[in-house]
Amino acid sequence: MTDSRKVTLCIPRVVESHTTQFIKNAFERAIPRAKVLNVTMVNKQQKEGAKGPESRVFVEFSSWPETDKANFLWDRIHASSSIKVVYAYPKFWKCFLARPRVRVKRAWQGGNDVLSDFVE
Repeated sequence: MTDSRKVTLCIPRVVESHTTQFIKNAFERAIPRAKVLNVTMVNKQQKEGAKGPESRVFVEFSSWPETDKANFLWDRIHASSSIKVVYAYPKFWKCFLARPRVRVKRAWQGGNDVLSDFVE
């Protein structure tokens, strides 16, 4: 049995202000033997009419255990579904597998034609 599986989860909307340590402890308590490597909070622009500040949170795991509960959660998040992590009953976070942001390569915007530099 190995604990070498790594994954990053995303909580798209966190409306309450929590510390990174609180979030790390909540995940390690909800998924026993899971090791949280890093918690990154990204502040979102506040929309008109919002009650308070919102954040998007990324939770990076250095290892994911191979227990029955953890395997069920692993399969669920990798099947493009979500999991719910209770941090203070009845409050929970809806978590998804973090997708890397795809950067679009832009076309050449230089002043000269690229091939003209190589033609004699």
